[in-house]
Parts: sequence; C-alpha cells; structure tokens
Amino acid sequence: MKTSAIKIIQLILDKKNLNRLKKFTNKRNIIIICAVFTLAILSIYILRPIFYSFDTKKGIVENKVNNHLNIRTKINGKVTYKFLPMPKLIIKKHELNLDLSKPILIEESEVYISFFKLGSLEKFKIKKIRATEQKIKIYPKDLKNYLKFFGEEKTNKILFENCQIFFHDNQNTKIPIKNFYLKNNKNNKGEKISVKGFFSGNKFKIKFINNKIEEKYFNLELSDLSTSLKIKFDEGSNLDSSKGNLKLKVLNNILMLNFTGDEIYTFNNSYFRNKFLNSKLNGNINFKDNFFFDLNFLVNQINFRKLFLYFNSFPSQNISKNINLSKKINGKININTKKTDSFLGRIENINLKIIFENGNIKIQNASAILPASSLVKFNLSLIDQGRDQNIKFFINFASENQKKFFRKFNLSLPEGDFSLISTGRVNVLKKEIQFKNITLNNANLNRNKISIVEKSFNENILKDNLWDILDYFKIKTFINDIYQKI
Repeated sequence: MKTSAIKIIQLILDKKNLNRLKKFTNKRNIIIICAVFTLAILSIYILRPIFYSFDTKKGIVENKVNNHLNIRTKINGKVTYKFLPMPKLIIKKHELNLDLSKPILIEESEVYISFFKLGSLEKFKIKKIRATEQKIKIYPKDLKNYLKFFGEEKTNKILFENCQIFFHDNQNTKIPIKNFYLKNNKNNKGEKISVKGFFSGNKFKIKFINNKIEEKYFNLELSDLSTSLKIKFDEGSNLDSSKGNLKLKVLNNILMLNFTGDEIYTFNNSYFRNKFLNSKLNGNINFKDNFFFDLNFLVNQINFRKLFLYFNSFPSQNISKNINLSKKINGKININTKKTDSFLGRIENINLKIIFENGNIKIQNASAILPASSLVKFNLSLIDQGRDQNIKFFINFASENQKKFFRKFNLSLPEGDFSLISTGRVNVLKKEIQFKNITLNNANLNRNKISIVEKSFNENILKDNLWDILDYFKIKTFINDIYQKI
C-alpha cells in the first residue's frame, strides 16, 4: 500500500511538471531563450579581442594595415579595441609613409575589422580605415606622390572625414583646408575620387574620374567664388605624362588651354576671354624645379572703355590696399595687340612684357601708337611689401599733333609737337605720387611746379583708390587742372 501511494504521488508530480513544462515551452519563451543564448555567445565573441595584447603584438596590426593600404606604416602609440557600434581598432600616432620626404602623421585613426574574423588577432581582416576630425600636415612638394597613392587601382584607400589639412612649404607657410573629406569609389571602368572642404572660408568640391581605357576627368567647383575648373585628359594620360584640355571659369573670365607635357607643359591653340578682351594664348609652364611660366598673349580684341569703367566700379576700400603677390609666382607674359578702340580713339601696336619675380611685378618695354601720330613708351615696377610698397614708373610720350590729341581732353592747343618724359613712384598704401623729374617739351620743370603736379594728381586721381589711374574722366580733370596752373 505504501509503495503504491508513493507511485501515485510521483505520477501526479510528474504530470504537474509536464504541464508546467508545456506551458513554459511556448513559442515566445523559446524565441527569448534562443535570443538570449545567441546574444551571450555573440557578446563573448565580440568582447574577446578586448583581452588581446595589442601592445606586444603591434607588429601584426602594422602588417595588416600595410597590406590593406599597400604602403609602409608605423604605429607609435597605443592600439585599443572598441566593439560599438561596430568592431574597430583605435590607433594612436599613426604614420603613413608614401615614399615622401616626410610621412603623413595621423593622431588617431579608426581601423574597421570584419565581424567574422574576430577569433584571433592573426585572423583579423581590415574592411576600411578612417580618419575623422584630425589635423594633418602635408607638403606641396610631395603632391605627386599623394596623387599616385590615391590613384592606384589596386590600393584600398583610407577615408578622411571632417579633417583639417595643412599644406606646409619650405618657408613653413601654412595653408589650411578645413572640414576636409576624401572618398574613393571603384567600379569595373575605373574609380572616382571625391574631395570637399573649405579653403579660406570658401567651400570647394573636387571630383576625379579615372577611367581605365577612356578619357579622364577632373572637376573643381568653388561655388562661393563663382569659379569652376574642368580638365579632360586624353586616353593614356598619367601623372608622368598627360595631354588634354583645361577650362577655367572665374566670374566672367574664361581660360581654355590645350596642353601636353610632364613636368613642363606646353600650350597651343588656347585662349583667354572676358567681356573686355578676346585673346589667343601659347607658351609653357615649368613645374620641374621651381614654378616658372613663359606665356604669349595675342590680343585679338580689347575694349578699354569697358575695362576702365569696370575698375572704376570697385568700392575704393576694397582695392586701395597693398597688392600682395606670392614669391613663388615667377615668369613672364608677352602681350601684343594690333589695334583697339578707347576713349582716346584708335590705339595700335600695343606691346609689353610683364615679369613676375619674387613677389615683384615689372612691366618692361611697353609701347603703343596713340591717335594724332602719338607714341607712348613706359616701364612700371611694383616693388617691396607692407607699408613701403611702391610703383616705380618711367613714361615717355610724344605727339606730332598736340592740337588734335588734346582735343579729347577739351583743351585748345596750337598746332605743333608735344613731348613729356617723367620718372617717379606711387606709394600704394598712402595713395600718393612723387615725381623725380618732369621734362615738358624738352624743358625741365622746377620743384615748385612738380609739387603742383603731384598735388593735383593726388587730389584728382589717387584720392579714392589706386585703380583710378585707369579712369579717363579723372585723367581728363587732372590734365585740365594742370594746364591752368602751370
């Protein structure tokens, strides 16, 4: 009896447990159990790299980064692991060596790794590398190597987002680019490199389409400055030798160049146009050692009336300050035009040479045939910097018919010849002219008369801004004032 009772009780208990088990093992509970179990396993798997000794095995990480970027790298700081929002390594003080004079230094970079390769450090597989909100120094002389690195078809790239790029030259001049972003997309035809950022407070966008067997395209947009640059490279062009055409738009100015070369580029059948002039262009630019250009402008048409009115439309406070030119801009430009119209009438055979040298500008051997059998020759030199910047000048004007020529200035002069030779300088910052000497009709003016000319010139021409030297109407007022005083 006792044994039978125990058996009955056990059967009842087993039945209750069975019913409980049935109730517990519904679909909802099974899903929760599976999810918790899977999450636990995944957590153990994802958190496992936390216990790896990255400091003692830093060389393994370096090798994997080297293979991913196909360059030499060096890790000078710590390597840590983060698993949220996705598995990645944080590398401190990361050097990228692109066969440069100086490596690219990244204070912190993120190395994203494959979720399915976390079993051991040796099995890690890099998916991408990203540098975010970093300050990075690069050097203009290594620009070609930068382009080679980002242009190699088989190279996995590093992504730069919201970085500040600083170009450093030999004089330690810093040229910053803020909010820098760089990305490279590849397909079967080739690749597209996208770059954007802010330079001098102006937003820019760059797209480079590097087709394998077709024409290549480079586009630059500076929307805030109404500027765009489009370059089409011929098939087969590369960093060592290229051929194609370039079209630059800056406001209402258009420059088109048909170019060919490597480090020395030659231009033919090119032109420069705006609402003032239409010109042909040829010559060359040398990037081999030091930047230098030698260009020839053949001006087909120039409208001095519009040119003078255009410069006169500028607010005086914007263009009366010093003229600053980089010392790296060196070269010469020859300008020739057969004839053009102006406020004075027909001007013919304009010839001049502009020389850029170490931040200075010189206009040499300038000459032009003016109406009424008149001829003008002059030289100008913009020299020095800061408060001492001056424009030195020499002018030689001669007319065989002064009556006809000065009629344009509302002056009534007798028949005869006229000549003027003068030298001096203009202080750019003070907007003041100082004549060294003035020879009028073969007679030298004394110091008192020269002072009268200086005062009138400053009051009637230079008072508002420097560009009023080109203002025909203010020149007319000055000439009439001087005619009455001397």
